[in-house]
Amino acid sequence: CVIRADALWNSTLYETAFFDPYIVFTKSDTNYMLPTPIVVKNYKTDRDTTPNQDNDESKWVYHRRFFLLDRISGVKTANDLRNIHYAKSIKVLNTLTNGGAYMQPPVIVIEYNELTSSDIGKETLVEITFETEYRMNLDSHIRDIWIAIGVLCGLGIVLAFIRTSVWYSRSGRQIIDLATIGQVLLYIINIIGTVFFIVMAGVSLWWLIFFKRQGSAFLVIPTSVQQGSFTALVVIAFSLKTLDILNLIMRQSSIDIFFMDWEKSKTNDTNDVSVWRTYFAANEYNELQTFRRISVTFHILSVLFFLKVINLENVATAQPGINLFPSSSDYTPGYNGILRVGIAFSMWLATALIQYLVYVIFYQRFVEDRIINFIDLCSISNISVFILTDNQYGYYLHGRSPHETTDVNVKDMMLNLKRESEEKIGRRGLEPNSDDQMYIVKVDRTFRSQYELLLRSYQSRILTRSNKKIEERESEILLASYRGLNEFLCAFINRSLPTYNYIIRPRWMLEKLLNCEFRSTRTSELLDKTDSIFYIDPDRNFAKTIFAGYENSLFIWNMATFLFIDYFAFNYVLAAIITYLLNLIAVQMRQSLGQQNLAKKTLIPKNFLI
Repeated sequence: CVIRADALWNSTLYETAFFDPYIVFTKSDTNYMLPTPIVVKNYKTDRDTTPNQDNDESKWVYHRRFFLLDRISGVKTANDLRNIHYAKSIKVLNTLTNGGAYMQPPVIVIEYNELTSSDIGKETLVEITFETEYRMNLDSHIRDIWIAIGVLCGLGIVLAFIRTSVWYSRSGRQIIDLATIGQVLLYIINIIGTVFFIVMAGVSLWWLIFFKRQGSAFLVIPTSVQQGSFTALVVIAFSLKTLDILNLIMRQSSIDIFFMDWEKSKTNDTNDVSVWRTYFAANEYNELQTFRRISVTFHILSVLFFLKVINLENVATAQPGINLFPSSSDYTPGYNGILRVGIAFSMWLATALIQYLVYVIFYQRFVEDRIINFIDLCSISNISVFILTDNQYGYYLHGRSPHETTDVNVKDMMLNLKRESEEKIGRRGLEPNSDDQMYIVKVDRTFRSQYELLLRSYQSRILTRSNKKIEERESEILLASYRGLNEFLCAFINRSLPTYNYIIRPRWMLEKLLNCEFRSTRTSELLDKTDSIFYIDPDRNFAKTIFAGYENSLFIWNMATFLFIDYFAFNYVLAAIITYLLNLIAVQMRQSLGQQNLAKKTLIPKNFLI
């Protein structure tokens, strides 16, 4: 509260009095009085030291009495009052013990200030504070947090080695090199960052629920020192997830991708096959690279609506109970960082679940499914997509049209689609009478060697072309390199190359759960001399080449960014703005690098990728 200095100076309003505080309690029907210790912050010893201003409570000097206003020590000669002392702040410290089951006698901490005669008559205002603080030893809680982190991190490191072994198999490596060690570290960063985020979210939710719902005091808000462990969780989670997203962008922007054109020439002249179908399919994939099922902009606005408009931000006040719309006369304590993280995390999670369910149940079914639309576009364009994310692992989207040709006018296209809907021609799947168009590919070393040979020749022509003046002969050589790679992949899919055979089979349940590929004796016999396998992919694992395949990682990063900024700034609006900007930067990086990779790997000039 605020009191006028003139009022404190007036002896008729405030008198000097000493108080002896006691705690009155009853035991065995007998009333007892327990003295309450006083800590005067301004106390000075004979050696002119101030032990009561030290944070170490073992050095404090306790007293029995205190006053609110001292008008005696400031009286000089001739009863001339020169200054007065008043209680500037009073804090009642209540310490819970035995996990909140008991409470020690309170300690009253008082700090005094001085008013002089020069402050009178100037309408000076004096601020006086009174507060009560509950505290307890949270060492056991902090220890439990780090035990949980230790256990989960241990399991996470084991999982990182398992993922590395899967990557090692897919990359076709034969020795453990620096790249393998680096991959282990990247997986550890990914998993440990998620572990720290989960523990951070769990701790904040636990504190939010049990602190706000307590009827009698058994849990308190951690002090700034005790909150250090939680601060470490927030910082580490944000830092590791940011590194993980940067690695995701770089990894997705360096895949090998090729658009296979199945279209045949109508005049036996390969030069009259239109390239626009390939350009169109590549542009659609380019737009699909940053597609996500959750709209970040809508998500951030929804979270702000709940926190600022509905005023759920007030749930994070440092007092038990909830008052969303306090009146001007109500006491409103400050916010607590842990509670702010808890309520913000709840809103992020709730709005994400709602948005995801609406997209999957309604929008994807009745409005549009962008991934399926892309597959349909490839089929109409007679374009397949061959992708290798690792040396011997990738995805194949079968877009070969069941029609003889797709480079036709509108009338013929409508007739083709009608015949297809009436099942008068074959299906779009890779196998006869099959609709399966998405596959996970595990190729053998022989195929990879031949693919690299053709790809190296093809890309070297691209580099030569980019550094020299474009000439007709150079363009012809470049086109010949492109056709060589296209014909090789088409012949491979058609099983026209006995050396590069493959089989098609669904993934086993355990393979789906562990996201890996097993070999069986029967499979080895069928494959004879090759390891190439096409796994039917109804789960759309192909989406892992774009942002949509890592929705969880991106969502956790967005949320970790928001919580990190607000934890230190105590400003949800600022956190929303920075989260939006960082997400926009990540999208632009992915779009730009992915576009460059498409131009480099597919012979499509960058200026045609819109």
